[in-house]
Amino acid sequence: MGMFSKTIIVLIAAIALTLSMFGVFRYITTKNILEKELEENITAVSHRLALSLSRPVYDFDLKNIRNTVQAEFGYNAVFGVFIWTPKNKELLYGAVKGKDQPEKAILPPENKNLLKHSNNIFINENNSPEKTVVGEVTVYLTRDLAEKKLRHQVGMDLLEFFTLGIILVLFTGFLIKKYLLGPIEKLRSAMDETEKAASLGILHQKDPIWLRKSHLDLSENTFLEIKTMGESLYKMVNAIKKS
Repeated sequence: MGMFSKTIIVLIAAIALTLSMFGVFRYITTKNILEKELEENITAVSHRLALSLSRPVYDFDLKNIRNTVQAEFGYNAVFGVFIWTPKNKELLYGAVKGKDQPEKAILPPENKNLLKHSNNIFINENNSPEKTVVGEVTVYLTRDLAEKKLRHQVGMDLLEFFTLGIILVLFTGFLIKKYLLGPIEKLRSAMDETEKAASLGILHQKDPIWLRKSHLDLSENTFLEIKTMGESLYKMVNAIKKS
């Protein structure tokens, strides 16, 4: 396996490790953001229902209770809403998400993939400054939509990281081959040619044609180093011949 191949393998491993760490960070960050959005949404829905249901619950107006509750199912993440009495926790009204529209329910859902939040329902009787608890509303939100968004984001991130990884490998590999490995290979080749020429005793001039800069197409410093090496070998061969 050549030096370039080994370098590319190390480069791919380094880029894959870096992108994997960044991907894990993006996954955790996105998951936390979606969880926070769910908590904020369920708090807002529960609070809004507690305010809008105070008079219907106090008047025991089941029609208005039903209409108010079912209106909240317009938010797709709402899975269930249940209204309870404050003392005995008896069910006044309950509904869960159906195929087309909310369905009446008498038992709370047991799905563990649901977020739950409860709020007391208050009312001010006779404009009294003290609030009276007339009921309790419990809202259930499903995590399915958040998990769907998370899976979609993970898929997009994988595609993005894969594309970015390929571009980085190709671009960095090109730079390494052109500006690092290329000159090294030329230097190695020139050194081999110099050693071979010296061993064959064909260094008959101080500046042989195969050491000329135009022939090797090397940088100034590299060319001078090789030329110096060639001259040293040339002197050594001449010294051996004279002896």
